[in-house]
Amino acid sequence: MAEPNPVPPPRIVLAFSGGLDTSFLVPWLAERHGAEVVTVTVDTGGLDETARRSLGERSRALGAAGHLLIEAARPSSTRPCGS
Repeated sequence: MAEPNPVPPPRIVLAFSGGLDTSFLVPWLAERHGAEVVTVTVDTGGLDETARRSLGERSRALGAAGHLLIEAARPSSTRPCGS
């Protein structure tokens, strides 16, 4: 008789800035809820390459199962307002 498949841990997706609060939450959520934590950062144009890379590295160093960076910067317009 086949054993039933083990239930995978719950997955929590955390909006991650890399600051004190969200950095605290990564290991806390994993421990408190026995969850796999995946972090997400939305870059609206304010992050340089070094910051984007370090957010993912910091997230994983804190115990996140993965990190997703969503690039959401809009191209700047050269048309003046109202035209």
